[in-house]
Amino acid sequence: MADYYSAGSGGFFNDAVYGPITEQHGDETIVIRPNRLPPDVVEITADEKRALMEGQGRGMVIVPDAAGRPVLAVAPQPKEGEDQ
Repeated sequence: MADYYSAGSGGFFNDAVYGPITEQHGDETIVIRPNRLPPDVVEITADEKRALMEGQGRGMVIVPDAAGRPVLAVAPQPKEGEDQ
């Protein structure tokens, strides 16, 4: 099972749930379920996902870098007068 991150949705996906399911019948491939992964996903390792989740648990935010890969960033502070 592979994990993915989508910069467009800001979400995580895995191919077990969102990837295609096919069956081979001789020379013919039958699509049981089409690919439902967003078009902008990038594959990430289990260690990368774990580190991102741990950082988020410590109050950081997950944002895409210039290449669309997830990175941790300091959460923006509320501006004066904004609700927290």
